Amino acid sequence: MDKKTKYGIGILVVVWLGIFIFPAVFVGYHQTLTAKGFIASILTPLALFIVFLTNLLWLTPYKLMKKYVLTYLGLNSAIIFALAIGIHTYESLALADCTLYEMSGKIFSFPDSNSQQIFYFLSDIFYMVLSAAIATAIALSVGWVKIKDRKQQAEQEKADMEKQFIRYEMHPHFLLNTLNNIYSLTTSDTPKAQDAIFKLSNLLRYMLYDSKQPTIDLQQEVNFIKSYIDLMSLRLSRNVEVTQSININNAERRQVVPLIFISTIENAFKHGVSPTEDSYIHISIAADDKQICCMTENSYFPKNKDDKSGHGIGRQQTENMLKLSYPDKYKTEYSLADNNKKFITKIIIYDT
Repeated sequence: MDKKTKYGIGILVVVWLGIFIFPAVFVGYHQTLTAKGFIASILTPLALFIVFLTNLLWLTPYKLMKKYVLTYLGLNSAIIFALAIGIHTYESLALADCTLYEMSGKIFSFPDSNSQQIFYFLSDIFYMVLSAAIATAIALSVGWVKIKDRKQQAEQEKADMEKQFIRYEMHPHFLLNTLNNIYSLTTSDTPKAQDAIFKLSNLLRYMLYDSKQPTIDLQQEVNFIKSYIDLMSLRLSRNVEVTQSININNAERRQVVPLIFISTIENAFKHGVSPTEDSYIHISIAADDKQICCMTENSYFPKNKDDKSGHGIGRQQTENMLKLSYPDKYKTEYSLADNNKKFITKIIIYDT
């Protein structure tokens, strides 16, 4: 039982104790409350309590909330009328010749006129209906909160599963691109290929173990990106300029979702390199206490429709990861410049 539930139960106990004790408050030192008078005085509070508890624990959660509305109304009506009739039958029969209070030699009896009896009868029914309504409102509120919590938990579990699926989809995509790069090196530069394999093993270690965590230090992700850039740069010709600018200052320990930027950087290498023309890829990552920004600028050589490398899923993967991991806390910008010769991508994550 959580703290809020205990607090709510405590309030209900205090309120109902006050209701039961209420009649005795008006008995002064010169008054004597008889046994039958005391029973009569607590019959209405007891009926209210029965109606309240019945609606709170049974009728509302097991009838009304399960859409048995007629059953809920019928049982409530039967219980309320039965209690009202019981109260007034006791008052009429058991207290017909008795007094509730004896005060200074005067006797105060229940009024015996029919109109007054009907008035008290209807007033008791009204208060019991009000008690049922209050209990129903409380039970519905508690039920809706539980349903909302379960829905949020289910949505979170679904989001976590989708994140894992995207990461598992991203891993073979990344590995395929990297292995293609290493393969091209094996025929032209064996030492570079060996170095690439060593770096690849470090990257795979990160992807297989560190990236399984929900979040990691930004510095770890930056180190992974640096290694990836170095690995991708091994196969590039001299006509390709690759630069990286890292400025995370004192934000190294800020948390970020693993692999959140890698697809964007992959796309820069995929579309920013030409085997014959001068090319460039500029990658920058900056962070402070308010946001993390990853920006890529690259020469733009769009692939033709027959090129299946990456299968066009890089940008969509990034968008899906951002949507699931940072809802309403990110911004992405994609633009072309220099007569469609430069492609710019910017990802900003806020309040990490």
